[in-house]
Amino acid sequence: MTALQTDALELAEVWSETDPDRGARFNFPISMETGAASTAVVYFELPPASTWAGTGIAPRRSSSSGAAGAEAVVGEQRLTVEAGGLALVPARVPHDVINMGDEPVRVVGFFSSSTVISVFEEPFAPIDAKVFVTPPVDQPEPAEQPA
Repeated sequence: MTALQTDALELAEVWSETDPDRGARFNFPISMETGAASTAVVYFELPPASTWAGTGIAPRRSSSSGAAGAEAVVGEQRLTVEAGGLALVPARVPHDVINMGDEPVRVVGFFSSSTVISVFEEPFAPIDAKVFVTPPVDQPEPAEQPA
């Protein structure tokens, strides 16, 4: 058994090259990569709106998701989720989480698979990708073209 502390997680940072109000820091502390057979958990933080006005991550479609905190956008619906609350996001429905306050928003998302595929509307830096697979899938090296 392993105890996890969110404040001790090493968080990867992603941001939009086209919209300075979009970005997050995240980690998948539970997934196939950490030994889970049929579930995954994402932990992410959104900075306060006073730093990045209306901060949110780009709407995306995940294979399954749940979120807690701030304002949740699920499909065409917008709802406020108080600290400790939950928002249910059906699989493959575009969604977003927006921090409208002056404190960081911390979100824990639960997935019903140990591998999660998220498709974003635009690529995120620094990885320049629209599709995230957790755990990451090794991409084969391109074959060299004969001269």
